[in-house]
Amino acid sequence: MLKTLKKKDGCNPYLPLYSEDDVYTTNSTTTYSKIPADCNLFGSKFRSENSSYKLILNTTDTFTYWVGAKIGFKRNINPLGVLRKCNGTKSRSLDECDSRCKGWKYFCYNEKSCSCSNDYKKKNGLAQTKICDNPENGLCLLSHGVVYERDVDVLNDFLCGAYQFSKQFDNSWIFKTLNCSEKISFICDEDEPSSVQVNSSWLSAEHTCSKRDQHLLQSTEKLGIEIKDGTIYWVSSFRQKKIFWGKDFSNIVCVAAKFEINGSYRLESHFCNESLESLCHKPDASSYGSSKSVILTSSLGTVLGGVLVCVVLVAAIKNRRN
Repeated sequence: MLKTLKKKDGCNPYLPLYSEDDVYTTNSTTTYSKIPADCNLFGSKFRSENSSYKLILNTTDTFTYWVGAKIGFKRNINPLGVLRKCNGTKSRSLDECDSRCKGWKYFCYNEKSCSCSNDYKKKNGLAQTKICDNPENGLCLLSHGVVYERDVDVLNDFLCGAYQFSKQFDNSWIFKTLNCSEKISFICDEDEPSSVQVNSSWLSAEHTCSKRDQHLLQSTEKLGIEIKDGTIYWVSSFRQKKIFWGKDFSNIVCVAAKFEINGSYRLESHFCNESLESLCHKPDASSYGSSKSVILTSSLGTVLGGVLVCVVLVAAIKNRRN
């Protein structure tokens, strides 16, 4: 039976999506790469990265399933270098500056001002930058401005932050950026220095720390002399993880949905080599398929130049695959 659902405040009339007969689960667990070829992962056809889906399924227990979702980053920007001044207008946040400079290639930001440009000639690197007073605003350096590149290639060109102890910079920790897929060392906040992990991409490192209810290293103040040997460590500063529906291309960290007894769920990251059941839909069910169940959609305003959409799906897992 489909659950009844009251109309949510701010959402518009219903539109058709999957019916209860469209959705099923496998009856065996596999790693992500071993998901049966005839399983069309639920959610893989959802297209909008700015959409928020509320999925409610009838269940009598807590389950976690592989689903069609992927991991990316909240901001499609890369920090490049430092300018002495940002000669622009006032801007309250990094995200506001990014949005204001839509259509431009670069922007300069320093928690006080914001300027946009299509040309950037690198003058100073990021070595002396620190996390801003408000960590949500990324990197700062006194009254200087940090230059960011906009509309970065989501698959190939994302840069993530790292710290390295350098004797050349007055025996201090310097900030640098590396391709997020590179494999280097990392430390989780609250860990002892002896718990240094090696050879991990940024996402793999972030997931390892999140499994411990911790974060990647955010401050170097607690690090002792024993690890001041020039090793580079991933850090969590301007780069933040985002999980959204859609087809995944990862082979290290993948996405699953954890469903509670009350039918609510949350998307969470898992290492792809874990074994879970899969949530599938029938191949003839399109992303806007049957009329037996409904979704709610509504424009909730503009966020970073895009439209945030609220979508509520009501369905039931009627039968498991035999």
